[in-house]
Amino acid sequence: MRYLRRASGRTRRDRVRNTTIRDQFQQDSITEEMERKAQGWYGHVARMEEDRKPIEVTMEARPEGRRGRGRPRQEWEGGYVERMAAQRGMSISDVKRLALNRRELKNCQVDPDA
Repeated sequence: MRYLRRASGRTRRDRVRNTTIRDQFQQDSITEEMERKAQGWYGHVARMEEDRKPIEVTMEARPEGRRGRGRPRQEWEGGYVERMAAQRGMSISDVKRLALNRRELKNCQVDPDA
């Protein structure tokens, strides 16, 4: 945001909202960009062969043991991807089906104009 504020000639003292500045430059929020990248990665990994390491690490890994204080352990497919699907009113099986077809996944990804 610092770059966009500087390019627009606004400072924090001007009390202009970040969304207004992002709209001015037609930029997506960082969370939308992160979700779009995560969806792309999920589709990429879902289309891989079963014996590949990224599938073992990303899709099948289940955190074990105790973790210290702070944020709980998260699973990729059961946690993060499931939450993204729920936000769009989809189930995890719908997302898996979409992930196998690149064009459908691309059409279903986060739409910044929505």
